[in-house]
Amino acid sequence: MRGPKPIPPEMKVLTGNPGRRPIPKSPKANIGIPEPPDWLLGYAREEWLERAPGLMRMRILGTDDVAAFAAYCQSWAIYRQAAEQLKKVEIDRPGGMLVIQHPQTGHVRRNPFLSAMMDAGADMVKYAAEFGLTASARSRVSMTPESESSPIKGLLYKEKGA
Repeated sequence: MRGPKPIPPEMKVLTGNPGRRPIPKSPKANIGIPEPPDWLLGYAREEWLERAPGLMRMRILGTDDVAAFAAYCQSWAIYRQAAEQLKKVEIDRPGGMLVIQHPQTGHVRRNPFLSAMMDAGADMVKYAAEFGLTASARSRVSMTPESESSPIKGLLYKEKGA
């Protein structure tokens, strides 16, 4: 597919549809309260429990999105665990955060925790963008306060002379 990724209709509504083009109908996600998968543990489960309620309120996360959101949470957990391991290495051996040296051969190579952290970080950012969890994704979303967009307000507070 050429060009930029298509924007889901829900995100177009949230961004205010700046192009003013008709918003196509799309299959609705099964909105529900997805439980975190049983295999999601530790930091990944914590991230799920912290982020999922807000995404469900915004109707971004539904029961069909469990796998993608679990992948985001798991990437976050790997990133965080690798960062904690790098911190321990740096405390024990200053400068050892970036490279390690093989004790017998003396070969220097990148610290595997650094590689794991970088890979998980890249994955995490990709998944996070899908759910509007990055600064650039949020900058494209503008939400109208409920009081301004409520259809009831138009009925209750008609302008005088209308």
